[in-house]
Amino acid sequence: MRFYIDGYNLTHKISDGNIKEMRVELLEMFVKFAEMRAKHFFVIVWDGKEEAERTKELLKNLSEVFTEDGASADAYLIAQAREDEDVCIVSSDSKVFAKSANHGAVCVFAEEFLAVVNSVITGDAYRPRFRNKKNESLRQKVIEELI
Repeated sequence: MRFYIDGYNLTHKISDGNIKEMRVELLEMFVKFAEMRAKHFFVIVWDGKEEAERTKELLKNLSEVFTEDGASADAYLIAQAREDEDVCIVSSDSKVFAKSANHGAVCVFAEEFLAVVNSVITGDAYRPRFRNKKNESLRQKVIEELI
């Protein structure tokens, strides 16, 4: 499965510090997580304002994408939900979540995904805390596969 992750949305679930520091922290966390979950592919999507390189491959199964100038990460995520099959969109943005789900993507709240990532990295038990009735069984299947 391919996971498209709303980068800034997820960084703000980690802390409210300096955005560049939070981005580095998130990337370090995802390198560990992606190494542990090599059969999945993870794409962290950022609004790309000043980045010269649009796509950076961090691992074979982990990349970060910076959108074109003027394009939002939200629009990119929704487009991937529309165009790709076997995709999961990770965001807590209600517009991204709703539109992606309407295109058939499995959607997971950023907070819930972060809890899964932390659970895998630390080895602690995962305890579901969020509900999404629109695609509950698919979402739960995806989460169980990650754990």
